[in-house]
Amino acid sequence: MYGFVFISTMGNQLGIPTPAIDTMVSLAQLVIGTAYWDEGITAEKLGLGGMSAARVVKYITTGEK
Repeated sequence: MYGFVFISTMGNQLGIPTPAIDTMVSLAQLVIGTAYWDEGITAEKLGLGGMSAARVVKYITTGEK
């Protein structure tokens, strides 16, 4: 589920809706009792917060911000 939190936050940042992933995380949180939205890896936690899609690709492929 932690990876889905990342996908959701990247989607939000890039303007891409992720309703199915958001629902899965929320349901897992209820069933398992883990605060995935609080504890999960986010774009911000990985240093990708506020980057455009092009900047994310450049950072991933070259390491340059």
